[in-house]
Amino acid sequence: MPYTENTYSEITTTTTEQTGCCSSSDLKFIFPKGIIDSQKISIMRLLSQCPDKSQQIIDELAGRMKIEEVKNPVGYIKGILKNIENEPFDPELALGIAETRDAYKKRNKDLKTKLEKIKHQESSGAVESATDEIKNLRNILNKCGEK
Repeated sequence: MPYTENTYSEITTTTTEQTGCCSSSDLKFIFPKGIIDSQKISIMRLLSQCPDKSQQIIDELAGRMKIEEVKNPVGYIKGILKNIENEPFDPELALGIAETRDAYKKRNKDLKTKLEKIKHQESSGAVESATDEIKNLRNILNKCGEK
């Protein structure tokens, strides 16, 4: 899989208020890049109505943003929520976005594991040339947004 720059940002919120169908705490949403903080807050407030589908709805927005310009992301989310009132949410693009994000996470985890293995080998004196490989792996992880 060729490297592509990470196109997601994360925001975590804690809420204890109860709304309509649920109460939730420590919700973690992963937003597409390009969504500004005030939009994230509005979207999180809207999605408090249905926390079980929140990330999937955000992923649907991310998928739409990949194929066309979404001038009003908050309005796009409102439209999805309005449609959910009449029929179940049937994502078109969200599943692909989630799969891509999961692949990034797995790749980053694998790279971190490999880096730790090399560090261990280097510290035990088994591999002197590991320094260059460590630098390369750190560069890859940094590009993926991992430290």
